[in-house]
Amino acid sequence: MAAGLALVVAACGSGHKTLAPAATTTTHVGFKNPGAVTGTGCPAGPTTGIVGSTITIGTSLPATGSSGGAEILAGERAYLDYLNQVVGGVAVGGKRYRIQLVAKDDRGDPATTAANATHLVRDDKVFALFDVVGTDNNLAIRTQLADGCVPDLFAASGSPAWGNPKYPWLLGAPLVPYSLETQSFVDDLKRNRSHTTVAILHSSDDFGSEYSASFRAQVAGTSVSIVKDTAFDPATGANVTAQLADLAKTKADAFLVAAPPTTCASALTARKATGWAPITYVPSTCITKALAGLTGADGVISTSAFMDPSDPEWVHNPQMLLYQEKVRSYAPSADVSSASTAYGWTAAAMLVEILKRSPALDRVSVMNTAHTLGFLTGIGLLLPGVVMSTARGDNFLGESYSLMRYDAAKGYPTPIGQIQIGDGLTGQFTLASQITR
Repeated sequence: MAAGLALVVAACGSGHKTLAPAATTTTHVGFKNPGAVTGTGCPAGPTTGIVGSTITIGTSLPATGSSGGAEILAGERAYLDYLNQVVGGVAVGGKRYRIQLVAKDDRGDPATTAANATHLVRDDKVFALFDVVGTDNNLAIRTQLADGCVPDLFAASGSPAWGNPKYPWLLGAPLVPYSLETQSFVDDLKRNRSHTTVAILHSSDDFGSEYSASFRAQVAGTSVSIVKDTAFDPATGANVTAQLADLAKTKADAFLVAAPPTTCASALTARKATGWAPITYVPSTCITKALAGLTGADGVISTSAFMDPSDPEWVHNPQMLLYQEKVRSYAPSADVSSASTAYGWTAAAMLVEILKRSPALDRVSVMNTAHTLGFLTGIGLLLPGVVMSTARGDNFLGESYSLMRYDAAKGYPTPIGQIQIGDGLTGQFTLASQITR
């Protein structure tokens, strides 16, 4: 694993930094993208889901509860309603199509996601699945969708497994891959302190275990040392008070939380109660409305590729103005200030961009377009300067982002420093077992 990320000024100009691997690397692997996706061996129906001038897309996500899934869905629907009713749909191959989104609630349960995917493909006859939320949830459906040659676009987690070349019918979301995110945290620690101790709290599911493993591999051989790494079972609930009391005894300089959003909030509250005040890092999925007003969240560091709707920095930004106007028009009950709603809006805008760029409206053409997007900027609510890209040899989309610091008094995160560009580097900072799982 590379010892760290060296930061140098990118060729794209001021305001950006590019991430580069250190001179010596040992256990990382590079992503090897297969050749073009073909229809060989696919069942009939490359244009299933297209009837007249309508494209039917499916999704499965936790649409109820406090996970943020309902807000993501509201953002998606608002963008697509705006597209259909104001723009007139998306033009593909010289013809305009409306997009119909069929959504099913899986409550975050992978088995339910698998059942939902079966119904969406078999009964609703969708053209593709889009923005299915969760690592385990997408793992539960990727073989089924690959066997049917059904695109799974924007698998909504930062799992490095989305780089597995055995599954070319899947493309990850515009979220920072876990291994790149944790490497940025390690690099930030090394810039701030020459010798740092770290305590980790991680969920015992695939997400938390992957996240912790990435961080541990990346600090090996550096001046950063892990003094305690404690797991908790997310199935037992979000209360981690006992674990935090134990971790606080280490008096570590830094604290890494690898947990779902609701547990992140509980962990930060419990940490505050102990009086322990380390530098704290959380995944990008944790910077949600659940942190609003939590004094324990003040100063927490994460990453994001998106403008936060609560940040007045963007109040006059044309993309933000469009987002707020249209969400209020087409999803009036949605929380327009939510980062989850903003993410859903942006994911839908990026889906439309893939369709627009496709030379033909069939599953093979759309999937090949998704794997060779080149560079995307200014889509949805992407931060100015953020570049999303895919190409043969690089299947990771969300490799451009900013470190963010959460301000509890203001209720939103603000960018730290310059936009980081790690295009093509995720595989180099990821354990082989995490990609090929």
